Amino acid sequence: MDLVVATMPHVRAGRAKAYGFSLNRPSALAPGIPTIAEAGGIPGYDAAAWLGLMVPTGTPEAIIQRLAAECGRVMASAEARERFAGMGIEVDSRPTAPFAAYLREQRAVYARVVRQANIRIE
Repeated sequence: MDLVVATMPHVRAGRAKAYGFSLNRPSALAPGIPTIAEAGGIPGYDAAAWLGLMVPTGTPEAIIQRLAAECGRVMASAEARERFAGMGIEVDSRPTAPFAAYLREQRAVYARVVRQANIRIE
């Protein structure tokens, strides 16, 4: 497992083989490479790294909406998408409610992994 930006030059040059992509959907940054869910027969597999903008609890809703709107505008720009793609990051900009839902889903997934594996902090 490695970052697209580090791996794809080796895959393109024939020095490495990519067996699957860790997102739950195909990526424009790795065309022709199946998802791990598809390639490995692991339904629902999604181990995406993500970046998000968070604000402290109690931040006024007007400020949250303004930040969300400005970030959405910037992330929709071709310049931002190209710059992020150059770093191996595929932009998936989401409004606040869908992003919050995604975070809840991810927390539930990893909480289940921790319980099932009986992971403890000592």
